[in-house]
Amino acid sequence: FDEWFEELCEADMLVIDEVDKIRFSDRTQAEFFELLERRCSNIYSNTIFTSNVPADELAAFMDPKYQDATLRRLKEFFVPMKFTR
Repeated sequence: FDEWFEELCEADMLVIDEVDKIRFSDRTQAEFFELLERRCSNIYSNTIFTSNVPADELAAFMDPKYQDATLRRLKEFFVPMKFTR
């Protein structure tokens, strides 16, 4: 797992589809936050998250200890794009 996680953190481009479908257990939240933190600290990495809910609602699925920091990073480092039919 560690080797694969490092590849995710260091990839030039990372796309995570339907991030709102992730079941945020304690471990998953910690790993998602670390991934987000490391991707945000690497200004040369490109990261795309797709979700059926806005960032505010996505953070609501998380433990309160991760909500604020995750939401802050999503708002600071990502540009929301809404697609309509």
